[in-house]
Amino acid sequence: MDRKKVAVMTRMAFYEQGQGKEDRKICQYYKKDYASLHMWFSLIWLTIGYALLIGVLFFSFSDRIFSHTHLNYYIRMGMAIVIVYLIVLMVYGIASRTLYSDKHKRARNRMKRFMRDVVRLGKMYGKDAER
Repeated sequence: MDRKKVAVMTRMAFYEQGQGKEDRKICQYYKKDYASLHMWFSLIWLTIGYALLIGVLFFSFSDRIFSHTHLNYYIRMGMAIVIVYLIVLMVYGIASRTLYSDKHKRARNRMKRFMRDVVRLGKMYGKDAER
C-alpha cells in the first residue's frame, strides 16, 4: 500500500468516527434553515428559563412586592420585566444565530475536506488500476 493512501484513509476514518456523524446531520440543512431552527429552539428555552426565574423571584420577594399599594409600582415593575426580557431575547437571538451559522459553516468546510479526500482516494485507486 502507498503511504499517501494510508494517510488519506486514516484521516477519513478519524473524521467519520469523530465529527463526521454530527457534520452529516448539520449539512442536511441549508445554513439559513439550520441557524433559524436552532435560534428558535434557543429562544424558546430562554423564554422558559426567564419565566422560571421571574417566578422564583416573585415567590422569593412576594412579601416586598405585595407591601406596595400603588398601581404605578406594579406597572413599572411589569414594564421593566418585559423590557429586560426583550433586550435579553434580542441579544441572545443574534448571538445564537451567529453561533449556529458559524457551526454550520465549519461543519460544511470539514465535509468538503472529507469529500475532497474521497475524490483524491478514488484517483489514487484509479491510477493503481491503470498500472
